[in-house]
Amino acid sequence: AFQCDINRNEITTSPALAIGTTLFICLDSTDANTVIASVATLEASKTGLTSNVLNGNTEKQGEGTGAVTIGTRPYVEFFKDATPLQI
Repeated sequence: AFQCDINRNEITTSPALAIGTTLFICLDSTDANTVIASVATLEASKTGLTSNVLNGNTEKQGEGTGAVTIGTRPYVEFFKDATPLQI
């Protein structure tokens, strides 16, 4: 998994997220004969807070293929301080 933009280009230097910003995560199968049937959880955490961000404002594209893109807007609780978000 890696952070990407809406066009699946990898982002190597993550800009600071702001409330309302969509965070894109890309998943790629490493085996040409394997597909990603579905993504049930995507855990995000920081000090004192862990959450399945798929329960929020999230869209998934590509399930059933070898390349899935997840666009999500993390919960406002993740923006209460400057501690980095871990996916």
